[in-house]
Amino acid sequence: MKVDKFFNKDDFENIKNAVKQAELKTSGEIVPYAVERCDNYGHTYWRSGLFFGILSGLAMIILNFVSPDLLIINNSLFFFMILLGFTVVGYIAPIFIPQYKRILAGQAAMNKFVELKAKEAFLKEEVFKTRDRTGILIFISLFERIAVVIGDEGINSKVAQSDWDGVIKTIVEGIKSKNNGSAIVKAIELCGNLLERDKVERKSDDTNELKDELRIG
Repeated sequence: MKVDKFFNKDDFENIKNAVKQAELKTSGEIVPYAVERCDNYGHTYWRSGLFFGILSGLAMIILNFVSPDLLIINNSLFFFMILLGFTVVGYIAPIFIPQYKRILAGQAAMNKFVELKAKEAFLKEEVFKTRDRTGILIFISLFERIAVVIGDEGINSKVAQSDWDGVIKTIVEGIKSKNNGSAIVKAIELCGNLLERDKVERKSDDTNELKDELRIG
């Protein structure tokens, strides 16, 4: 599924306008960037298959003790087919159950891949390429439900990284409630307020150095 299917036409327009409005108050250059996921997390498939296989094997052993007349274990072909069947079901389960896949992927792994992709996006979109180094990347990964804010040198010298927590929380809550577009708009507004509060001031000769649109990765 393409990530732009998570946003409608109005979302793109509203996000663009939110960036324009936020940048009227400061010299910050805000770059919103969204991806569907940051990794395929291939280990979740075999991990799930192994779990289902072991669970089904244990269930058949217990059932054999409870009802020995069934002779499940003694029929090796039948035992193997059931074991294989449950293993296959377990292997494909993460494809259809995103919540389950997130659990198997692990929060630490997801955080790592999102952080890497965010840094790649920062370079790819040349967020650093502003006169006063005031670019800000708002990176959103929808599957992981994780957002990252990366500021350039001119931003980090005035805004503490912890100050972005409210922006990140707004985005994550929006993703969980399937209000992706409106959450990003609200996050951009908060971002603009932070920059204004911490005096990332707009200069008289300020120009729009980075595109205002939501970027899709």
